[in-house]
Parts: sequence; C-alpha cells; structure tokens
Amino acid sequence: MNNNLTTFQSHLDEYYGKRGTLTREEYEEGFEAFKLGAILRELRLEQGLTQKQLAQKCGTSKTSISRIENNAGDIRLSTLMRIIRVGLGRQLTFSLDIPSNVVKSLSGVVNLPEDFDLKEEYKKYIVSKYSK
Repeated sequence: MNNNLTTFQSHLDEYYGKRGTLTREEYEEGFEAFKLGAILRELRLEQGLTQKQLAQKCGTSKTSISRIENNAGDIRLSTLMRIIRVGLGRQLTFSLDIPSNVVKSLSGVVNLPEDFDLKEEYKKYIVSKYSK
C-alpha cells in the first residue's frame, strides 16, 4: 500500500489553503468559471454550433463566446442568460448555499436563533406578499 497518496481535497488544502481563506476562495471561484465555460462549450458542440453561429444566434460576438469557454474574463449575467436561453435553448437556474442561521443583508450578516426556520419564514413572507 502506498502511504504517500493524498486526496484531492487535501492537495487543495495544502496548495491553496483551507476553505474560507482568500487564496482558496479565489481558486474555487476560478474553478467555477472554468466549469461554466466547459459546460457551455459541450452544449454548443452537442448542438453542432460553431462559436460564431452561437454568437449570431444570441446577439453577441464570437470573441465573447470564446472568452467564456476559455475562462478568459468575467461575463455579465444578462449575457450568460441570453446565451443559455436564446442561443442554446436551455434554462439557467441558481442555487445559493446559505446556512440556516445566517441571513445576509445589505448592511452585513445577521445571526439568528438556533431554532430559526428559514424555509418557514420564507413561506410566511410569500403568503403575506401575495395574499393582499
């Protein structure tokens, strides 16, 4: 048995630092952008489109498509949504992982009691907002 084997997670921890450190979070952000570019490229290729064809279909430039696929720059959310919806005929959904006892606000972070139920409070908010 080789005792020198390490997990990918421990490699990341050693090379970029633990989750929550600036260097590690920058790495994670870059990796997410890389994955997004790879996914868009695969979807484009599945549909048999060139970068130029996709760009024309959704009203952007071939350069923009290339930059996204090659993780060469930031992308506006509206452009990303248009590429996915109009260019690729797909839907974009988001997931946000927020601990149940923390709510982020414009003024900072608010710590809530342990028994706070975010889903239940959201249901109450929706009912109050749309039952008027």
